[in-house]
Amino acid sequence: MALHDELLDEAVRLLAISDSPPTQARLRRIVSTAYYAIYHLLVHEATTMLASEEPLRYLVGRAFVHSEMKDATRSFASMNLPKEIKEVWSGEIPKQLQDVAKTFQDLQVERHYADYKLNHQLKVSDVNKHVIRVQKAFQDWKTIKSEPIARIFLASLLLGKKWKHDEK
Repeated sequence: MALHDELLDEAVRLLAISDSPPTQARLRRIVSTAYYAIYHLLVHEATTMLASEEPLRYLVGRAFVHSEMKDATRSFASMNLPKEIKEVWSGEIPKQLQDVAKTFQDLQVERHYADYKLNHQLKVSDVNKHVIRVQKAFQDWKTIKSEPIARIFLASLLLGKKWKHDEK
């Protein structure tokens, strides 16, 4: 089983533990684990697309930057693609891809809250919604991953910042 699948399964397992009430530590761990599930899904898909050999995929995977991925997902979620992508893609962005991008973007923020904003109390209902969103993002990804725009999306997660050029 791939790491991203294991992480999602672990988030679901941690959520299903039936003590009452769950600790803040566990709720924070669930949010973080759910975020890393979608992070590793996208990195896995991108590195598989960009590199055919396992050792190279590992090295390419190390080059992903969370903040750059968030910037790339923001443009896809809002359907406001940078001009560099518009130069090669004039079609629509499927709703499923928008949702995957928005889920990544939102979960990165939630993971930051969970890991660093310790005065922010997490609620079981909100954490449950986050895990459900990541599960749906995994399903949505399976639906759209073979689309040409999905490949552009994956490449933009790593290369989007490098594609920007100034017109003088």
